[in-house]
Amino acid sequence: MKLNVKSLMLVLGTGIMFSLSGCGGGSSTSTVTTDSAPATEITYTGTDGSTRTAAINPGDAEVLAGQGYQHTLFDTAVDKCQHCHNELFDSWKTSMHSKSWSDKIFQSKHQDFLRTHIAKIGAQNIADDVNYTTGTLGKVGKTCAKCHAPAAIYSNDYNLTVSEITGVNYTDLNKTEWASLKDALENNTVSDALGNPNPSYTPHEPTTVVSIGKDKKLYSATYHIGHENNREGISCATCHSIETVRMMTDETYIKDGVVGTGGDGGIYTLAADMRGNVIGPIVQEAINPLGYSPDASERDMNIFFKLVGPEKYADVANSPHETSEYDVNKKADGRYTFRGIDEDNSTNGGKTHYTGGPFYGPFGVTGLDNSNADDDTNRSAQVNPYYDKEENNHFGNNGKALCLSCHQRSAGAIVPGTNPAEFMELCTTWTAVSNGDDTNANDSVYSPKCQKCHMPRVDEEFVLHQWAKPTTLFTQEFMAANNKTALTPSFDPDDMTAIDNPVRDKWMNDHAFVGGNKLGAPNSGAKFQSGFDSSLIVEDKGNGGLQVKTVLRNKTAHMFPGAHPMRRVLTRVIVTDSNGVEQNVSIAHATSKYGDISNNVVTGDATDTISEHGDAVVDVWYNSDRVISYQGKADELVNTEVYSQDFNGSKPILIGVDGTVKNQIVTDTNVIKGNVFNAAIIDLTEYDSRFTRIYGRQTGKYFDLTTGAPTSPSTPGAAYIVRPGFDSNIVPDQYDNRLQPNEREEYTINYNGLAAGDYSVTFKVYYMLKGANGQFPEAQDGWLDPVVNEAKKFIIREMDSHTETVTVTDAPI
Repeated sequence: MKLNVKSLMLVLGTGIMFSLSGCGGGSSTSTVTTDSAPATEITYTGTDGSTRTAAINPGDAEVLAGQGYQHTLFDTAVDKCQHCHNELFDSWKTSMHSKSWSDKIFQSKHQDFLRTHIAKIGAQNIADDVNYTTGTLGKVGKTCAKCHAPAAIYSNDYNLTVSEITGVNYTDLNKTEWASLKDALENNTVSDALGNPNPSYTPHEPTTVVSIGKDKKLYSATYHIGHENNREGISCATCHSIETVRMMTDETYIKDGVVGTGGDGGIYTLAADMRGNVIGPIVQEAINPLGYSPDASERDMNIFFKLVGPEKYADVANSPHETSEYDVNKKADGRYTFRGIDEDNSTNGGKTHYTGGPFYGPFGVTGLDNSNADDDTNRSAQVNPYYDKEENNHFGNNGKALCLSCHQRSAGAIVPGTNPAEFMELCTTWTAVSNGDDTNANDSVYSPKCQKCHMPRVDEEFVLHQWAKPTTLFTQEFMAANNKTALTPSFDPDDMTAIDNPVRDKWMNDHAFVGGNKLGAPNSGAKFQSGFDSSLIVEDKGNGGLQVKTVLRNKTAHMFPGAHPMRRVLTRVIVTDSNGVEQNVSIAHATSKYGDISNNVVTGDATDTISEHGDAVVDVWYNSDRVISYQGKADELVNTEVYSQDFNGSKPILIGVDGTVKNQIVTDTNVIKGNVFNAAIIDLTEYDSRFTRIYGRQTGKYFDLTTGAPTSPSTPGAAYIVRPGFDSNIVPDQYDNRLQPNEREEYTINYNGLAAGDYSVTFKVYYMLKGANGQFPEAQDGWLDPVVNEAKKFIIREMDSHTETVTVTDAPI
């Protein structure tokens, strides 16, 4: 049986799409199911030994391209891409990209985000005559999805409905459950419901959250992504559909060595005036274009970094390719453009357009059609004429800019007291590796692109195989026999001329995006471990004195730990005598030093062996003349006395409407108040037996503890409260004590007055994936309590441990 399965295959490791056809010819491990009706599926064994099911024809895995609720413009990784890229798909499936929309933690915070903004309905900006309405929330509510589900945003498939709920005396709802009336709304029993403060997210069903607006009315917000393709998070088609990253350099496109007119030339014009805090004052008028600068602290870049996700034009079939086309007829601002595709509707003469192709990647684009014979799309017209794999593709010099199009920002809240307004940065990678005359966008020794560490090349047997035949490669012979376009050298396993040929040389780029969140088996935090090193030196000083030196060094090209407030590292030193009794610290000093480093791209435990075709290490050079300045940066340690640190575990009463505010009640004045956990890092004022340092980025607000309302730092009784990023707008001075690239902190901890004898010194490093909880369960011995840690799912992992035994003498040596 010959199967005509003409298809575009997305090569995840290289980002190439090209027209391929057929599963006929050669041996096959697939089995065609047979019954009385014509077979519609193929069951086969994947490269990992799993049983998979694919459509007989890959075209059957595609859908008609379209916009609007329950429509999509994008291919599916699950139903299509994986059946020619089993190994690539399997690595992506383990990544947070594949879970960017469905992750439970994200969904919880997304719901909190909606509740927070429901609480603003009825707010007024009298000076500018702007009000926060349900329609305002309808627009603002899409913010999270711009990065977590960009395919849904681009396809107009994110459906958010905001409605007032009448007939409910919500002042009687005096339990936490008031926050959501989901079940009651569905069952029409609103008046009897207490609901559920954190409704579980079911992808196939709409999710509803409820809160009280500033106008004291009760509102519900129901959201849903209608098409399953768009619920795949950051999928194959998402990244490989991006054709131009906006305003990350001041260069225009270069094609064949000739400067063209493509690219934005470092200029970006907003689609509409940018306001601060949704209905706040205008902070940037659209008539004033933004200009690129390698200095992230420049205001234009600061404004630009507020933008996230894709930008969108009125004509999605013709995304811009020329400088003169950018920012013209733009409907929505963003950080990159997707490749254009025609929409299947009555305005185009009833033509048929399926999802899929062309797809851009490190080696450009070759796919000019897709798997459906009745597709009327002119795919060749969508190819950017200035797209050149050597000069300007977005996995080359713009590789970092591509990642930072989402990994740069939180909510973009205004930094208090700045005029003109500046915005809080979430990720300081752009600034941290800006050195000397280097350019942030470059892939260089000062500024390596993100993919170099997070997408290392690994050996794989079958990067690309025929549809549902995981051990059968495409060859020139096969293509000729099926009257198809010849394979490009990069994907012809028999081609010996191409320098880079992942199929021939059996390598791919890891699509698990290994990083700090890869803590579970089989990775066990190995990637995180490659980002730092630590050491311990112990010395008997005589006369009952003991000196302990610890070192923690950042080996990444960005801040350590990561950008988000939920990423924290905790180190601890404990000295015990032969009876296990802890000894008290006398005094401690610390210094910061810098030096060039080489970062192992990934350790052997995290992925397969690094391919000989890729670098095993990434060098990050230090420029002693650089000046790095960012909001909240802690002072450098220059042989200064330091104390142990701890989390401020207070639970002040705050005005709040989201799930992070517990024990909520509705007051007599129809104000919602409750407890919030304060996870701020504080310096203790005295020494004890356990010397602890906590590294992280603190974001939060100052609150008036009398009223519970947000206030300024100058308010008497104000307290700095750490809260999730969307509710943050300031990093107070010295509340960011992460390590910069190349930075190593050395702590000299002295113990005096010890009795002569043997002592055990232990230094441990912990990674706190959910560090924003500000909780570190201690066992009786002072280290992490594994039972409580696992039971409460704190996700704290021991990353490094050093123990030395020393004999302390009672007289100078």
